[in-house]
Amino acid sequence: FRRRRQTIPPGPSGEEISLSAREHEDYLRKHFPTQVAERALKISQKYLDLFISSTSHELKGILTPLKSHIGKARKILQGKGDANTKEHLDKAAERCDFLACLLELLAEWTGEMKLQFQKENARGMIEEALVLARESIEAKRPDLKVQVKLDIDKGIWIDAPRVKLVQAFRNIIQNAFEAIDSEGNLEITMEAESDKLLLRFKDDGCGMSEETRKVALQPFTSTKNSMGLGLTITYKIIHDGCHGGLEFPPLVGKGTEVLVSLPIEQAIAGAET
Repeated sequence: FRRRRQTIPPGPSGEEISLSAREHEDYLRKHFPTQVAERALKISQKYLDLFISSTSHELKGILTPLKSHIGKARKILQGKGDANTKEHLDKAAERCDFLACLLELLAEWTGEMKLQFQKENARGMIEEALVLARESIEAKRPDLKVQVKLDIDKGIWIDAPRVKLVQAFRNIIQNAFEAIDSEGNLEITMEAESDKLLLRFKDDGCGMSEETRKVALQPFTSTKNSMGLGLTITYKIIHDGCHGGLEFPPLVGKGTEVLVSLPIEQAIAGAET
């Protein structure tokens, strides 16, 4: 007997597939807005990191021979050449150093954070960060006068990555110094709660608007003439590296408060050694 021919229904058109995908996307946005936003953020962050990483690599490839050429030019002109030429070479070398610092910051932001934890004195790290921040601000603003008050127990020890945590504290302290006009105060206190150790940095500088506070931790966001990565890297060290928190509580009146929290298991109370 003769087989009956089967009719295969036509597949969906490109327009129908596109519409179906859009409907699915709209459904996800409607019913799972948080998850969709988080996924989009992760994807965009991944590609941004990849772009910055590859761009930094290319710039390093240009920067290294450029610095070498400047060094050779200096040797050739040693003992001869006019003062203007030497001055231009010095400025070019300074710009190269500045670019190298920016590339290091970018690498720090996009790269994986490898931290070494060991027992450290909390007050000692704050004092070291203060010295570094003062040295940096005095080079730019030698007339600035800031009175610093430390209310931190010398007997508090924490399990911490010293170099990176000092860097984070230095960034916070330097921001406080830069917010003060000509003279002012900075108070740094520490207190322990049931599950965390709290460090508060309070200055009486120009303060932060609500809009600035919302975007303060976003990369490339700055009210100063800078790259806008300082607080982003600080957050990465404290949050991603130490599993702590970094917040900017609203402050009544003048000034800014930065609140750093570290897990209480990282705090070790003990006698000073």
